[in-house]
Amino acid sequence: MKKILQIVFLIFLLGGCSQIKWAYRFSDWFIQSRLESFFDLQGDQVKRLESSLKDYKNWHRKEMLPKYSKFLSKVKKNLEVRPWDVEKMREVRREVEKLGEETAVPWVKVSLEIYLSLSPDQIVHYKKKVKERDQKRLEKIKNSTPEKLSFERMEKTLDFLDVVLKKKQELIFKKHFKEHPFPFTKSSERRTKWGEKTMSCLSDFTSKEKKAFCLKEHFMGWEKRRTQESKAYRLKMDELLTKVINSFDEKQVSLLQDKLGEWSSDFNDLSRLPPDE
Repeated sequence: MKKILQIVFLIFLLGGCSQIKWAYRFSDWFIQSRLESFFDLQGDQVKRLESSLKDYKNWHRKEMLPKYSKFLSKVKKNLEVRPWDVEKMREVRREVEKLGEETAVPWVKVSLEIYLSLSPDQIVHYKKKVKERDQKRLEKIKNSTPEKLSFERMEKTLDFLDVVLKKKQELIFKKHFKEHPFPFTKSSERRTKWGEKTMSCLSDFTSKEKKAFCLKEHFMGWEKRRTQESKAYRLKMDELLTKVINSFDEKQVSLLQDKLGEWSSDFNDLSRLPPDE
């Protein structure tokens, strides 16, 4: 379910500018298809999911898209004055995290409805899917290096922004990730434990109310899952991104501002659409 939350936020915040309206209109279909497959949902479960996704998307369009638009406009304006200091970058990162959490909170209700509706066979199916996902993640980690994976992950983020790095900026990233790579192995271990706790909530209690309480407390405990290591990594990333932003030439900054402006306009337009019926 954590992966679904990430997909929700990425679809809503990081779509390509020429495709963002299209992606948003079909986002509920994409998420529903993924959930149906992951949990092997059937019959009334699918109908309830469709209804819940419609309600969530209507809330998201009205409440979150204007916030995304305002945030992107603010970042665009802040790029007019450089160099940035690390604290400015931390402010941007904290705002992104806050928007992510605001996006996720109402999704917890949808998650609870799904988990509490699962039959024993569907739970077995879910366990199998989780195991397959975890094995793929571990294989990817084993077949590469933390340095390379860190850089590849950053490249994907920059692709969303249509940012083309110059050689000196690639070197900045690679030098940083050689010294401070993302802790992929420990992150994978935390995700596995997160899944195990989810299964524990479903299996340790017979009462639906107790299962719901356990799952809700688990899903809402984002801050508890942030280790000292992950917090330190974020601080190092703030320093890295500050250095990279300050290395951009005027053309790169202008292109980035154009992209942020287009996204902001798209989100603003989408927020004004009538609710789905």
